[in-house]
Amino acid sequence: MSRMFRMAVRNHWIDRNPAADFDLVDAGGDEVSRDRWLTVEELQQLAVAMRTTPNYGRENELAVWLLLALCVRKMELLLARWTEFDLERGVWSLHPSRTKMNQSIEIPLEAPVLRWSEEIQVFSCNSEYLLPARRLIHMKGGVPRRNRFGHISPDTLTVALRRLPLDDIEHFTVHDMRRTARTHMAA
Repeated sequence: MSRMFRMAVRNHWIDRNPAADFDLVDAGGDEVSRDRWLTVEELQQLAVAMRTTPNYGRENELAVWLLLALCVRKMELLLARWTEFDLERGVWSLHPSRTKMNQSIEIPLEAPVLRWSEEIQVFSCNSEYLLPARRLIHMKGGVPRRNRFGHISPDTLTVALRRLPLDDIEHFTVHDMRRTARTHMAA
């Protein structure tokens, strides 16, 4: 909320941030930095589980591989548009407005990522988004409603990962994918 109000102050929509006087303790807890990353063995188990779980879906699997290969944040990937990709040059140009540090980033697309991108293009059915919403309309209380997003919901991958039979692997989140990739690259 604080960030949202800070943006509203910056844009002169409101005079003061009403959440400025609150901190995480007021919100009911401390922010805890996570240090979870997946080992090579855990990644191998994840790969097998994604391929063999019938209701997991190839699109979800490709999204996980892209998160790992590109080292981007979940929402950077979910908001990705095809116009940002130059598949011939092998580059994804991420606009500063969509990065945490507000800096443009040119992300190289290596051969496996280019192959996955071609596969995703088929799934995206000419959508502007790399990972479009899979249903344009959903039911809420018996009433049809349009999806809030043109891309897959921010919760889609989280829910999909919970379906996987990964009892031998310590709990991890979608956000841990980036840390996993960075840890392995550093090693």
